[in-house]
Amino acid sequence: MVLIADELREVFNPLVTDVADTVREAPGAAAALTAAVERFERWQDLLRAVGRDGLGPEARRGLVGELLVLRDHILPLVGPTEAVDAWVGPSGANQDFQLSGVAVETKTSTAKRPRSIRIASERQLDDTGTPALLLALAMLDERRGGSGESLNRLVDRIREQLTGPAVRAAFDSRMVQAGYLPGQRDLYEEPRYTVRDLRFWHVGENFPRIVEADLPEGVGECSYHVNTSGLDHHRATADEVTALIGGPHA
Repeated sequence: MVLIADELREVFNPLVTDVADTVREAPGAAAALTAAVERFERWQDLLRAVGRDGLGPEARRGLVGELLVLRDHILPLVGPTEAVDAWVGPSGANQDFQLSGVAVETKTSTAKRPRSIRIASERQLDDTGTPALLLALAMLDERRGGSGESLNRLVDRIREQLTGPAVRAAFDSRMVQAGYLPGQRDLYEEPRYTVRDLRFWHVGENFPRIVEADLPEGVGECSYHVNTSGLDHHRATADEVTALIGGPHA
């Protein structure tokens, strides 16, 4: 891969690093080639989706929600390197955060009383391979001006907590993968966001969800909505969230 568009120089290093990491994990030459092509196509799709106007409103809110969980619930408990390593949502993983003891899928809403949560695929709430799975919902007030945090301010505050150039570089790479391009920073001073509530639910056996094992052969790529009114008895307390995230890690 060769860089020919100089304005994308800050994107190029994360791109080639991500493709190289994907290839390194492939079991053989043929699989490596397929993985490299698929990963490169994902980056093409990302850069097309971002465009000159930056991330769209929904993508911005989703990124804000993930960053709030990272800053307020994961960084204080596991430390900078492990916290950033756990943030795998930008790479297209099934859940946004994957730690050895728990995975966390994060959703965001600006509705006054969100009645449902959209789940993007049958794997998003599948707890296969993880001891525990949490679903988080960040409920935000979004407005221009005011006392809330812009996306830029939220990014800056997280970077202030990341000690050392390596972990900051890893965080910056994930931000690029999420579509937050350094050359577009001026697009993200507005709107500003204030957290109204941040809830967590345990996703377990009786949680209302669709997982891959439930689907008949030939059916896939399912998206659906979970009604929030039926989730009260799945609610995770602050202490339970802290215990799961901050528990023993490999």
